[in-house]
Amino acid sequence: MFYSIKHAGKSRQENRRRAKEEVSAMEEMALAEEQLRARREEQERRNPLGSARATKIYTPGRKERGEPLTPGHTPARFGL
Repeated sequence: MFYSIKHAGKSRQENRRRAKEEVSAMEEMALAEEQLRARREEQERRNPLGSARATKIYTPGRKERGEPLTPGHTPARFGL
């Protein structure tokens, strides 16, 4: 069950006005949040790398796609 706290000395009109102001403030905040979200999405679309830049880590023995593979064994004649 929900209860509301009555503020002493306030009339019904003042309470309704205050409630309307709170609702309008919440709507303004929601609008501002939506605008911020839209700006972030636009920035991410412009810069696909974004804030989390992918750095390539090169490790020995690892081959990228399209690179020729080394033979699996040493040929019978090695060197001269």
